[in-house]
Amino acid sequence: MSNTVVRTNVMAMNSHRNLGLVANQQARASRNLSSGFRINSAADDAAGLAISEGMRSQIRGMNQASRNAQDGISLIQTAEGYMQTITELAQRMRVLSVQASNDSNSPEQRAFIAGEMGQLQAEIERIWDTATFNGQAIFASPDSEFSAAAIALVRAAADTGGPLAAPLNTLANQEAATATATNVLVNIMQNRADIQAFNTAFPNTAAGLTNFAASLRDVVEGVNAGFTGEIGSAAHNTAINNAINSHFGITGSALNMTAAQIGAFVGGAELDAGTVGQAGALGNILDSVIASKGFTNSAGALITNRADLATAAGATHFDTNITEATNAITTISANASAARNTIENWIATQHGGDEDHALYGKTVEDVQAIMAGPGAPGAGVAGGTMNPALHSFINNAINNTALGSLLNTVDTATNAAAVAQAAVDGVIADTVAASALHAQLTDAALTTLIRDAVGAIQTELLAISSDAERAAAANTAINNALQAQFGVAGNFALATLTPDQVLGATGLVNGTAANILAVTGVQGAVDAFRNTAVANLGITGVTTWANIDDTGTFDAPALEAALDAAVGNLVTAQTNLATARGAVQTWIDAQDFPAGSPPVTVDDILGVRDGTLGPAGQATENNVGILRGNFFLQVGPDGSPAGNGHSLQVAGEGGQIGTVIEDVSSKVEVLRNELGGSRGEFLVGSQAELTNHETFAAFTNTVDAFIGDVNAMRAGLGAIENRLEFTIENLDIAAENLSAAESRVRDADMAQEMMRLTQANVLQQAATAMLAQANQAPQNVLQLLG
Repeated sequence: MSNTVVRTNVMAMNSHRNLGLVANQQARASRNLSSGFRINSAADDAAGLAISEGMRSQIRGMNQASRNAQDGISLIQTAEGYMQTITELAQRMRVLSVQASNDSNSPEQRAFIAGEMGQLQAEIERIWDTATFNGQAIFASPDSEFSAAAIALVRAAADTGGPLAAPLNTLANQEAATATATNVLVNIMQNRADIQAFNTAFPNTAAGLTNFAASLRDVVEGVNAGFTGEIGSAAHNTAINNAINSHFGITGSALNMTAAQIGAFVGGAELDAGTVGQAGALGNILDSVIASKGFTNSAGALITNRADLATAAGATHFDTNITEATNAITTISANASAARNTIENWIATQHGGDEDHALYGKTVEDVQAIMAGPGAPGAGVAGGTMNPALHSFINNAINNTALGSLLNTVDTATNAAAVAQAAVDGVIADTVAASALHAQLTDAALTTLIRDAVGAIQTELLAISSDAERAAAANTAINNALQAQFGVAGNFALATLTPDQVLGATGLVNGTAANILAVTGVQGAVDAFRNTAVANLGITGVTTWANIDDTGTFDAPALEAALDAAVGNLVTAQTNLATARGAVQTWIDAQDFPAGSPPVTVDDILGVRDGTLGPAGQATENNVGILRGNFFLQVGPDGSPAGNGHSLQVAGEGGQIGTVIEDVSSKVEVLRNELGGSRGEFLVGSQAELTNHETFAAFTNTVDAFIGDVNAMRAGLGAIENRLEFTIENLDIAAENLSAAESRVRDADMAQEMMRLTQANVLQQAATAMLAQANQAPQNVLQLLG
């Protein structure tokens, strides 16, 4: 193209384009030199950027994994430090135990040694319960042994409308419902026993009135002997009424005899019940005493006179009430059993036999424990804490005042009440079992079973020609049915059985209960089987059908007598327990607790003593030790599954220390139990259970076992720490090498970039000069105009 063209300056355009290219080259070189990277954006090298970013993820993950491993070492060193102190305490305990094993020590000296050992054990327990790292407990016992998956499954199924909601509710209410029904039965039995005892002392006879007159005489004369005021005065009447109420144990409306009634017995001679008038007066007073006792009959009506009392004292008067109460307990038990079956079936359906499933091997009790654990809807918190000042106050009082003795009395009374309650429960359970069996052994029930068993094979029986063979086949069928229902071998042995006895109008298939029992040999076989089935219950005093039956009605005198005795013991035990707890409450009421303390209950005191209430700030059952169960350290850059790849398991099944922490924890309990102390208590030497060579020698072996478990745990912690040192070294080397590889991909070669920048600078100057000259070229056209 001619360079005399003015409108389009091609040379300038070409120079400008090249100047732009050089500027871009110059900017890229300048950016690379200033950043030090060859790749500053994806446009620089798309594939290289992807490779570099992947390497960076690994490098940063390795660096963090190295820090994780260092944190793990810090945790392990902290835990091992606690364990070292525990070892030193245990070694000292062992030395003391060996010393005390020597019979050269007197009982007093051994008590001193045991006292020091108790202090050492308490310190071991304190360290174990309160050891922390980064604000978390290290060793504290867990409040749940169940996996998160198991807890989630159970609680979801227990939601309103879920498959576990109804059966769990039934089981939750079982104890309360059984207790209520049991109390009803106990009250009936106690009421009957009181009525019978009072009626025995003062029957509705002349002799009964004489006995009552003698009792009144004793009461009145006793008051008169000590009364200093005017006989017959209002004060005198009040004193006698109070004495009579106390003497006869009146708990209902207090008896209030008139002055005339009291005056009739002053002096004693008038107390002879030999005349009608005096007998009538005595009878009225006795009726008043009966009305004030609060006795009720089987209909629940208040008994107000001797005649009604005598009726209520009859041997069978309360049988219907007892049967109804027993049946109520039986129904509750049956409902609870059905609920348990529902839960067991749900568990089996969930895991389907898969041993790796979260619910495999779990029981109904496990499901209940999950629902009762922390975090469950409406569940309370296991364990707990109390204000440290209040906790210290109570703990000191337990160890240094009469409170400790009062609590021991509560323990004794609690245990006695539990034993008495268990005895009552046992008799009730026997009664329920006997009542249920009685219902199955009635004429109607057994003849129905016989009819069904024979009816099922009637065709085969009628095809047999021999009466003896037919009877043998029927015997086998009936005995198998009895075995299936009662779990006891039937003993039917009918000698003969005719076709009419099988299928006739009065035979085994079509006859009534009376017809069936009338068949030759059936009644005897039924009676014999009843005795066998009853004896199979294994209940003392209940070995035959006659022991539980009264002309077709359930009646078990031996069980009623046993229940009477058990209820009497329970009432006494519960009274003693209430008295023991009342003494502790009296102590509480007299205390000046630290300022700001909440109201303190007897259970709070027991909680401090037993360790279920600890001082606030210490590890509690909800602050689960991080080394309990599965504990993992992430020592690699990826997301490996727990226990695999870069996820290092420290504790739990498959971990280096495994479950040895559980062994140590249980041995801490064993040490305390063998010493004789209580959780959180500083043992007084004189209260120790170690008193002679044998007990101290045995305790030495226990301490040896404890030290062995502690050493095993420390060895495991040490092994992990050594491993982590190498893990950190490996991670650091890998991160270093990977950083070098990533540098080769992403970092800039500074010499090369300087060369490119120099080249770009020269070209930029040249392009600028050429562009200037090209811009001057059109000016030459002006010369043609000259």
